Amino acid sequence: MPYKEQLKRKQKQEEQLLGGFCKVSPIIGMEHPYFYRNKVHAVFDRDKKGNVISGIYAEGTHRVIAVEECLIEDKKSQEIIRTIRELLPSFKIKTYNEDTGYGLLRHVLVRRGFETGEIMVVLVLGSPILPSKNNFVKALRKVHPEITTVVLNVNNKQTSMVLGEKEKPIYGPGFIKDKLCGCTFRISPKSFYQVNPVQTEVLYNTAMDYAELTGKETVIDAYCGTGTISLYLAKHAQKVYGIEIIASAIEDAKRNAEDNRCDNAEFILGDAAVKMQELVEQGVRPEVVLLDPPRAGCEEKVLAAIAQVMPQRIVYVSCNPASLARDLAYLEQNGYQADVTAGLSLGEYGALIASGVMTAEEAFELVRKRGIFMQEAVPAGGAMAAVLGLDAAAIEQICRDTAEQTGSEVSIANYNCPGQIVISGQEEAVHLAGETCKASGAKRVVPLKVSGPFHSKMLQGAGEKLKEELKKVEISDSFVPYIANVTADYVTKKEEVKPLLASQVSSSVRWQQTIERLLADGADEFVEIGPGRTLSGFVKKVNRDVKVSSIDKMEDFIQFIGSHVEAGAC
Repeated sequence: MPYKEQLKRKQKQEEQLLGGFCKVSPIIGMEHPYFYRNKVHAVFDRDKKGNVISGIYAEGTHRVIAVEECLIEDKKSQEIIRTIRELLPSFKIKTYNEDTGYGLLRHVLVRRGFETGEIMVVLVLGSPILPSKNNFVKALRKVHPEITTVVLNVNNKQTSMVLGEKEKPIYGPGFIKDKLCGCTFRISPKSFYQVNPVQTEVLYNTAMDYAELTGKETVIDAYCGTGTISLYLAKHAQKVYGIEIIASAIEDAKRNAEDNRCDNAEFILGDAAVKMQELVEQGVRPEVVLLDPPRAGCEEKVLAAIAQVMPQRIVYVSCNPASLARDLAYLEQNGYQADVTAGLSLGEYGALIASGVMTAEEAFELVRKRGIFMQEAVPAGGAMAAVLGLDAAAIEQICRDTAEQTGSEVSIANYNCPGQIVISGQEEAVHLAGETCKASGAKRVVPLKVSGPFHSKMLQGAGEKLKEELKKVEISDSFVPYIANVTADYVTKKEEVKPLLASQVSSSVRWQQTIERLLADGADEFVEIGPGRTLSGFVKKVNRDVKVSSIDKMEDFIQFIGSHVEAGAC
């Protein structure tokens, strides 16, 4: 399946799982999504002719599917596995049979430092003795002199786990080093280290943005692994505590801190829930908690501990949207409810779901049709640009003058916040209006990479089609008030919903006015639900002193709810 199609499917999955709780931002894909995995694992067996094969297990079985090449695995690592496969017969090394328990070689794990070039080979055996191990290593390194260490790992248990408890290096130091985000990291066989170094840089930078560190904060990294993200955060924080239950990972983390001359990061071995509680008892009050748990997500006891810690912000790195959705449902069942909802542009549909106005299924179908109608209305052409640092009234006048002079459409699409307004319309008119804005004192005018002139009169036809589609939807009374984009006012009657949604397609989004209305009505806390912190930033631009929280991942939500329940706020 083409990579772009995979991203579309993943986006759809995310929206299906999480759309009822939050706005799902577009997935940030890779420019070159091939041969990026720095960790390659293979299981070994023999085919019906007795030839050694390597690959993966067929799902739910011990039958090995031979893999000659994988488009996402590091090429050099794949070459090493092929060489090991070729060497086995000459050294009379038998492959392990998972059903009978006989044989020696069970798995091979290859880890490569993309920045350093260092390579680790881990031979997972069913017994602790590898015949002619020195000669085997010599033969392997003759073909691949890049290998810097070889480790024997013993796994003699009937288990689905790849690595056993005992291991020893038979060549080199037993670990490799790699560089990430300006730091050097020591990686052992069992150490967690992100398998995609390119996207890891993107991930960590995004996490840093969410953390909003100023250099004065205390941070707890509850699943720190070898300390990769802990040390990155430590550059921008006052103190970082990393907690990890795997002893070898903590050892690596401590050495990594020494190697990077980081004296404000402390690494603690133990259960995250227990150790967080101990830190609190010692007087530690973190402003930020970072979570990067396994695919199963956080244990409930960890979430409970975070609720007691009550950080200002939680940055949650999740690799499993299903567990995220599970925990969001858990939080919802535990009685948290907003006083009012609002969403920017497409996010208004999320607000409608949260307010009980329509079901998630109805909203998803409307959003799908809305996108089709907008594309049909303007199949090609149109543009949008963000105008920074110019008064709204001035931009409004410039848009009116430009439209009159050119006979083309250009108007304000989004009133995001003071100093940030988005204009939309025909490409030439948007460009001309942008140049006029710059001449009138705008700090910057940034063209936006969009597929159409959203929230402009050019999409009135799409709004008319959406109006017809809305006739099929039953609108319910809201159990939580919400504010519409078009009016920046509360929707008090369900009869108002459909006309507002239809006109929203071609009308300005009055987000700044929405926030100002909420503040005037006494709102003192805003919670952004969904990836990113864009709306949080807009709110802060309207009122710097207001309390704003961002809930990016499932665990963030649990933490937030827990803290509010603990404080008696619900």
